[in-house]
Amino acid sequence: MAYRNLSDNTGRTFIMFSDIFGGGWSDDVLAVIKQHLQPHKVEEKLQTASWHSSESEILFSLQQLEFRVHFNVDDSISLEQVSGKPDHAELTRCADIIDRETQKLNTTR
Repeated sequence: MAYRNLSDNTGRTFIMFSDIFGGGWSDDVLAVIKQHLQPHKVEEKLQTASWHSSESEILFSLQQLEFRVHFNVDDSISLEQVSGKPDHAELTRCADIIDRETQKLNTTR
């Protein structure tokens, strides 16, 4: 398992991936979400872009829950539930799938 469960000072839980980082993973993570999670809706948004860094997110919905994969300016990648009744089991299931499938891609690079 190459991620950590974290929470901020408001108690919001999110998952920080440790083996994947940087905006270069956005296309791969998007493909993993589409193929393995098969969301009802998926959307990719670029928030900021500069010569040295970018910040973007992938929003997707499963079973009336919405999730966000955030590609942060500092190159970290996090997953959080953004709407619906908090469901830590579903958040963890999504993280497990993203982690497992990106690990497979990481070994072929």
